[in-house]
Amino acid sequence: MLRADLELYRHLLRAAHVMVEPTERRAAILEGAREQARAAGGTLVQDDETLEVCTWLVEWPQSLLGRIAPSLLRIPDAVTQTTLRENQKLFTIRGADGKLLPSFIATTNTLHPGSEAIIAAGNARVVSARMADAAFFYDADRSRPLSDFVPKLGSHLPRGMGSTLDKVARIEALTAHLADALAPAAKADALRAASLCKADLVTQMVFEFPELQGVIGEDYALTSGETAAVAAAVREHYLPRGAADDLPAGDAGALVGLADRLDSIAATFGLGLVPSGSNDPYALRRAALGVLRVLQGRGWTVDLGLILAQAVAGLPTGAAQQAEDALAESLLDFFRGRLRSWLTDADASFGGHAADTAEAVLEAGFGDVPAVFERAAALSAFRQDEAFAALAAGFKRVGNLAKKASEEDLAAPVDQALFEKDAERGLFQAVEQLEDAVAADVRARDWAGALGKLAGLRAAVDAFFDDVMVMADDPTLRRNRLALLGRTGALFAQIADFARIQQA
Repeated sequence: MLRADLELYRHLLRAAHVMVEPTERRAAILEGAREQARAAGGTLVQDDETLEVCTWLVEWPQSLLGRIAPSLLRIPDAVTQTTLRENQKLFTIRGADGKLLPSFIATTNTLHPGSEAIIAAGNARVVSARMADAAFFYDADRSRPLSDFVPKLGSHLPRGMGSTLDKVARIEALTAHLADALAPAAKADALRAASLCKADLVTQMVFEFPELQGVIGEDYALTSGETAAVAAAVREHYLPRGAADDLPAGDAGALVGLADRLDSIAATFGLGLVPSGSNDPYALRRAALGVLRVLQGRGWTVDLGLILAQAVAGLPTGAAQQAEDALAESLLDFFRGRLRSWLTDADASFGGHAADTAEAVLEAGFGDVPAVFERAAALSAFRQDEAFAALAAGFKRVGNLAKKASEEDLAAPVDQALFEKDAERGLFQAVEQLEDAVAADVRARDWAGALGKLAGLRAAVDAFFDDVMVMADDPTLRRNRLALLGRTGALFAQIADFARIQQA
């Protein structure tokens, strides 16, 4: 009965020109827009945001074609598309030459005879006026170099930690540190881009359309005579804006983007505005993911703790609510959480790892971000080996016993003269033979090779635990055996903490 009522409800609404299902409306809008684009001699510019909005604005979608004056298209495509999308929810069309056509596609409800021309003309009047305004802002902004806008950032006060001009100075300093460590050849371009990266925030165009920040900065930088690399970096430092967004194509943009995000995260944490639960008003988790994605995507190996400490050190003296060391530690813990989320996210690139694999890898260190993902991938693959369970159990016992000892005991030299059992001698010799080979694999980032070699320790580890009482009553013997375990554990601790692995 309920199903029959529902079908009747849908039938009656359709008779009244209402499509109940949003998926049907979305498909109708998209197909109608594509037909209109073909009729205009071009192809529809894909705009998922406008498509989603229109899906919920209309009940019986109809698409119609409108025209605008070709002279209005002298402004950048991004400005035209933003103007049409934000003000009128219109689609744009690209011609065979790749340029936007002087046309738009509107989505409306049921059309009545003669209404198409009226609706198209109404949209064209509004769009033309908006685009004329945009052209005025564009011309006014470009009448002066982009660098002229930089001093105005001194009166741009977003929140705490000084002005945006102060932030730019911090970005420049942090960019210099990062460039020295990661891409020295890009340092000059990166520093110039860092000095200009926020200048477009005080232009008329970005004041009108904030979503164009960076895009307008690149355009104005080129107009001002900046190199293509510097101009691109001004735009690219905002990338990635989301989890699925593109990464910067150039080193300069990547360096400035890292510096910008690291400073923002450090400053916001310094003000005590720390994300909690689902509450993250300043999108710090997204910013942290951006840092991790750039480091991973470019294969840049740098001590994450070091660059976080540099970001904290650059904050205004006395502005943070915590001491520098405590703040840097909080930031490092925050990034550890973001890494764990990425590692275990089944839908994310480089993700899909078991939770205990992620913990095992992170516990062994996460300063080198690309290496974290490489080690996780190697460990996940290694876990498929039939011998892994027994091997991991032995390694886990090594780690658990080592945790009961002091760092001094674990780091002490092993005295072979104190060995009482052949199993002690066997483990010592096996470890000694593997140390150089495993170290070479680690330097070469051959994590699978290192794990394969460590698998050869299984027999020696098993024999040791079968025949040797580690926690002997004699303190000298006990310390020596713990030192041997410490040396053994140090081998595989370069890849993961096997004590974190959960066995079925």
